[in-house]
Amino acid sequence: MHQTMTNKRMSGAYGAMAQRGVGAYQSSGGGVPPHMIQAVRMLDGLVEQIGRAHTCDVQKQYEAEYRAVELATLILSGLLSMIDSRQGTVGANLEKTYRSLMKALVGVCAMPGSQGQYLRLYEAALELRNAWASICNLPMMPMPEAFAAELASNPPVSGRGRRGAAVAE
Repeated sequence: MHQTMTNKRMSGAYGAMAQRGVGAYQSSGGGVPPHMIQAVRMLDGLVEQIGRAHTCDVQKQYEAEYRAVELATLILSGLLSMIDSRQGTVGANLEKTYRSLMKALVGVCAMPGSQGQYLRLYEAALELRNAWASICNLPMMPMPEAFAAELASNPPVSGRGRRGAAVAE
């Protein structure tokens, strides 16, 4: 059964906006272009690699963690190459999102013991993947229960950097 973006993973203002966009696209009767399905598959790989990096960091397998982050950044580079400069604001926002994810992944990888940061990146990539999947009428990917439990027990600290120092705003 097809799940929509109204599930728990897509909530808030962003989720409502994305839901309207999905509804408009699906009601237009257009078929799903192959490049959109390819983007979902690439995002599947991105989510997998971020999860692998998290697991390797927990297990102190830093070389394997680096390889997972390297693959994740290669996937993001591939997604960047798919953006058409004529896509306007949507393309610019996707480019900004992909570049931000790349920078964040490399930053987290450089700091061992940053499991909570990987989980937040995993959650962001999963939400992005599920938004694309919803547009393409593909199944949603659930958050693994272990990751969800770990995220719930490790809330972000507002106004603090990864080392606990106050961040200038």
